[in-house]
Amino acid sequence: MNKRYRLTILFLFAGTIFITAQDINPMLTAFQKSFARGSISTKIQVLQDSSKITDKSMGPLYLQALQFIIDNNKTLYDDPTARELTVLTIRLTGLHHYSETAASLWKLFGETADDGVKVEILSALGEMEPPDNIVQDMNNWLKEENKKVRSGVTVNAKLLSEAVVSLGNIGHSSSFNVVFSTGALKYSAEITEEAAAALKKLGTDYAGALIDVVNNNLPSEKLLAVKLAESDPDLDNEQKGKIFQAALEKGLGKEPVGKSDEQYLRKLRFEAVKQLTALHWTAAASLAIENFNRTSEEVDSGRVSASQLVESINFLGSVNTHEAALRLSMYLEVLNSHKERGQQINTQVVMAVIKSLGVLGDKTAFDNLLYAGYLDYPASVKKAAREALNNLKTE
Repeated sequence: MNKRYRLTILFLFAGTIFITAQDINPMLTAFQKSFARGSISTKIQVLQDSSKITDKSMGPLYLQALQFIIDNNKTLYDDPTARELTVLTIRLTGLHHYSETAASLWKLFGETADDGVKVEILSALGEMEPPDNIVQDMNNWLKEENKKVRSGVTVNAKLLSEAVVSLGNIGHSSSFNVVFSTGALKYSAEITEEAAAALKKLGTDYAGALIDVVNNNLPSEKLLAVKLAESDPDLDNEQKGKIFQAALEKGLGKEPVGKSDEQYLRKLRFEAVKQLTALHWTAAASLAIENFNRTSEEVDSGRVSASQLVESINFLGSVNTHEAALRLSMYLEVLNSHKERGQQINTQVVMAVIKSLGVLGDKTAFDNLLYAGYLDYPASVKKAAREALNNLKTE
């Protein structure tokens, strides 16, 4: 093949590519030319006309419009017509799910001082699939806003709300922790609800992520994780049990904490105890004993009420182990001894011990239950002791 012939084919091939490209979307080229030539008002009209084309073919036009806005942002910032153009462009990128504009949208987000425009940008990003680096930038921005809230700085609630909703719509697992923390701040009831809804949309093991929060986040956030698990119908008992057990372990932790955190951890512990009792969570039997020991000490020192001790006793009764029965029987022996010496015994506490021993049905409690019936307890306690004795396993 001679050189002249090869060049002829090359030019023909290049011409074919050009003609094919033009044939694919001549309207796009026409819109782009009109946008480039027109005034601000004309540019708005061009975008409005292009919006009637519902596929993604107009995406490059919106990218062109965004670049124009970014390039002229400083000179047009106080022009209401230019703002109209900006908002329309942003909305069209989201409406057409044109992810190629994500980087430009986020650049404009960082450069504009208009919170209304920022809300539109977050909303548009939530309608597309931004690249991972843009999602991470959104996570980092929200994290910084949370820091401001914690330090007492007032932030734009609408921005916070839109960021949470958008990250939920995007559904990237990397957003879980920051969205959770936003909800835990309780900035507003609306944002807390939006955060809870967004968390369910993120591509992650939801139960596992809640356990991570319990293990690693602030005490107030640990407590929120438990509350979310309690009310979630999509979590099964196995998942909930693991979350509540992790919460109890953290609540029993011995790391030094401030007074406020200590109160949260105690609330966390008691909340976990309630939930594990309902689940009869045998896997936490050793924790049930540890919790009972801790709670009895706290009652003696006046830090918690007897009602928490009753709950810890009920928890021991629910785990169905010999060790739990042995610990309760030993405690009943102590109560009997106090009663024998004429000391005042909380009736609710001794009743909880006796009933739990009856539920467990372990014969190790026989002697102490029998002796309780001979002491000067109220008739209701003696009756409960007799019923518990009847429930003991004789094998």
